[in-house]
Amino acid sequence: MEWVKGTRGSLRELISHITPEKSDSSRPHWVGFDAVRAVAVVAVVVLHALVPYLKHPMPGLVWSVSVMDEPSALADGVFWSIELFVMPLFLVIAGFFAYGTYAKKGAGALASSRAKRLLRPLLFGLVVIIPLDLYIWVLGWVAEGWVTPRKLKTLKFDGVVDKDFWGLSHLWFLHYLFSYIVLFALAAKVYSRWPKGSKAWVSRFCLSLPAVVAVGWAVAATVIYLHPEVIWGFQHDFAPVPSKWIYNGVFFMIGLAIARVDPAALRWRSFSLAWSAVAIGFVATTVPFGLEMLEGTSNQSHGSRMMLALMTASSSLLASLMIVGMALRYIRAIPVAIQYLAAASFWIYLVHHPILGLVHIDLKWMLPDASPILKATLATTITLVGSLLTFECFVRRSKAGRWLGMAWAMPLR
Repeated sequence: MEWVKGTRGSLRELISHITPEKSDSSRPHWVGFDAVRAVAVVAVVVLHALVPYLKHPMPGLVWSVSVMDEPSALADGVFWSIELFVMPLFLVIAGFFAYGTYAKKGAGALASSRAKRLLRPLLFGLVVIIPLDLYIWVLGWVAEGWVTPRKLKTLKFDGVVDKDFWGLSHLWFLHYLFSYIVLFALAAKVYSRWPKGSKAWVSRFCLSLPAVVAVGWAVAATVIYLHPEVIWGFQHDFAPVPSKWIYNGVFFMIGLAIARVDPAALRWRSFSLAWSAVAIGFVATTVPFGLEMLEGTSNQSHGSRMMLALMTASSSLLASLMIVGMALRYIRAIPVAIQYLAAASFWIYLVHHPILGLVHIDLKWMLPDASPILKATLATTITLVGSLLTFECFVRRSKAGRWLGMAWAMPLR
């Protein structure tokens, strides 16, 4: 990859080739982003669908079924592999398009547009999705006899359950992403007022993508070393958790840096299959090592923790960059069904959690002896179908959908 080279020609000319608000499926160059969005949101649903069937559950994560079903080693492998890369993948893409908007329209327009696109869905989630989550989770625990029906009224628990119960759940991504955008917009405003001479070293650093990636990778590995629960655990709160905020911010920063150096993504798509093999190898090696650390069978020395941190940061970075690079390089057209799934991806992300929690409760009682992989597959399918039906009926062509920024018109054939 020749990302080290600076951009050729005017940055403004290159920026004119990208659509800042969202990928444009009419351009073959950008259709890969839509494919990634569609696949990534399915991966998120699969990730959560596997939760009750893990041999190595995520520490600190409470679910709608308190007594987990028969565990599956396959569920472990798929779950922890997705956990390594799926949110970094979203953040790299978000950073890339955030810089495109900034370069074309400025910091103020970036903050304003993302406030509408992120804070409105977050408000909807706080008012509708989080309360549904809370009551579905407690309903599942009441059905199992783990808590009394009175808890449906009080929602008060003792000890660690109460600590892990309250927070933004899966909506943390919207909160964190908006904070990164605001911070970047403010930094850009401050930077624009610096004297030209003092900008030189910052500009040189930002135009050296290897330097940005190396610093980001080092920061990510350090965070995992100090707080492995960022990936190998669950951090849940209403306010950003510092370690989780820093780790995920690294990938947003790398997305910004890629857009700064390669605004038309011409070099990003030069990712070779050899790099893809390296990324897959890192993920395949990191997951079993991480599971050994979780169960305490591996050496818990500082050296082992450092090795896990380096492998985790490398896996997350390589996998997220490789997936986008391969999509941009090889995907030139996608069927309408995938376009539809990509358009619905934000809505699926928003509403899938309570649907999945309820489906898990039903499957536990209706199919107690079914294999965990079958139940995870059913949970994924039912949740995706339910999410897409609500998107079609209530969002795609509605005023609510336009307010949320999720309305979408079917492409003309």
